[in-house]
Amino acid sequence: MFNRRLVGIILYSLGICVASIGATKLPTEGSTWSDILYVFNDGVILTIVGLVIWRLAPNEKAEEETESKRSALQLIRDIQPILDDLYRNVDDLECYQIQEYVNILRAQYLMPLEQLRGQIISDKGLEKTAELLIAISYGERIINRIHSAALDGHHDEAVECTEEAHAAFKEVFKLTLRVWKYENKPV
Repeated sequence: MFNRRLVGIILYSLGICVASIGATKLPTEGSTWSDILYVFNDGVILTIVGLVIWRLAPNEKAEEETESKRSALQLIRDIQPILDDLYRNVDDLECYQIQEYVNILRAQYLMPLEQLRGQIISDKGLEKTAELLIAISYGERIINRIHSAALDGHHDEAVECTEEAHAAFKEVFKLTLRVWKYENKPV
């Protein structure tokens, strides 16, 4: 299987080059058009075909994002095992290992969750979700403190903040269940 987007870009670029080459020769004296006008025309047609293929090709990244997009409930549920693992092992981990855990939490869970806040509010209403959003923000702040402490080499502070983050996200999970319990969806 070939990448249609890449083929379109290559044809578009090649068409521009061919059209440029065809346009460089001036017509001979006494004639109106150059004798390699057909090369210019072929380059223009190749450019148009390449542009159409390029623009009509499906965007693979957009398809991957929609497939991997998780709901807020799934993100909050899936963050719990990683936080539990970090909480159990934080005493034995070095600061750089704690940073890796936090980077995973940020990239795979907190950033997507942050992007879903507007959807949470529009789906459930601000009145129902205000306490949940505050708890999520608090948990994010504590995770950022873990990262900062680990980055500065303060292992004891990172351990304390990990315990606090673990408790904060347990509370977030309880609040999430309370907000979503009216949907009759399995958790």
